[in-house]
Amino acid sequence: MVVGDFTQSVETVVIGSGPGGYVAAIRAAQLGQEVVLVEKDLIGGICLNWGCIPSKAMIEVSGLKHHLSIANDMGLITKDVSVDMAKMHEWKDGVVSKLRKGVETLLSKNGVDVVRGSASFSEPGHLLVDTKEGLQRLKYKDVIIATGSRPIELPQMPFSDENIIDSNDAVSLQDVPERMLVVGAGSVGLELGMVYAKLGSEVTIIEMQENLLPWLEPEMARVLSKSLKKSGINLMLGSKVTDMKKLKDTAEVTYSNGDNEKNIQVDKILVAVGRHPNTEDIGLEELGLKTTDRGFIEVNEKMQTALEHVYAIGDLIAGPMLAHRASHMGKVAAEAISGEPAAFDNLGIPGVIFSDPEI
Repeated sequence: MVVGDFTQSVETVVIGSGPGGYVAAIRAAQLGQEVVLVEKDLIGGICLNWGCIPSKAMIEVSGLKHHLSIANDMGLITKDVSVDMAKMHEWKDGVVSKLRKGVETLLSKNGVDVVRGSASFSEPGHLLVDTKEGLQRLKYKDVIIATGSRPIELPQMPFSDENIIDSNDAVSLQDVPERMLVVGAGSVGLELGMVYAKLGSEVTIIEMQENLLPWLEPEMARVLSKSLKKSGINLMLGSKVTDMKKLKDTAEVTYSNGDNEKNIQVDKILVAVGRHPNTEDIGLEELGLKTTDRGFIEVNEKMQTALEHVYAIGDLIAGPMLAHRASHMGKVAAEAISGEPAAFDNLGIPGVIFSDPEI
């Protein structure tokens, strides 16, 4: 790899190594393309390192603890079941590390050249990558943008506050909070809220919508609502956080429910109100590529943007932010660039909420 002021020419560049990016890079290489994959952090992206995999590992641990804790009622004497958070994280991180090394091996075996650094477009056909060794300049024929998304931050609840966490932080807490407030009852809020309830937290979930998971069948929401209450979770629907005050080691949150305002004191606040596509600070304006008012990139069925040689996949495209959706989009983009017949069918996308019960 040449660094400094020199330019390397390559057929296809993929920006981002999440479940969309690494699949796109591998598939493009399998189809004979010379591929460079640019990643500024850990291979595997948010899903593998801070999202899907670690959260499901914690769901497994909390579920096992829950089943053991109720086994006494069935005549199976288990005594007190406690959680060693350090040991749990050691096991969880081991799972993540093993999977990440697997992805790195697949990239290497398929001849994908990985460049570590932050990428931004300088002009059409040219990409600058800020690496530890210096500025790397890439000249490409085609590019696949797979920069993923990040948690949305609420103005009154900045992530810089030590009491306020996002989903990334939630899978790394070193202690089980005595009281946790979850803002947002989407799949992330429900999954992690149930995890910490089963680990021993007193959990309250606040949701602006009047109905739980309004995009699902009402019967499913009713079953899940009963399960949440059975787990000891306080579910506040049709409620909105209006204020937060920082106390010594805790936080006091004010929320409204109709005309009523109530206060709740908690140790941690998990903000899970959605995610925002990472389309800023990568130089899209240098390409003349515009985003929607919500920051998404518009593409056709081949994942091609308004620019012929620029493709975008995954969370950058409006719709459900799911890992397997991103992977399939990456496959489609790689095949389209290679001249293969490929298109993304948006009619049916399977999805799972790893709640209890699962949906």
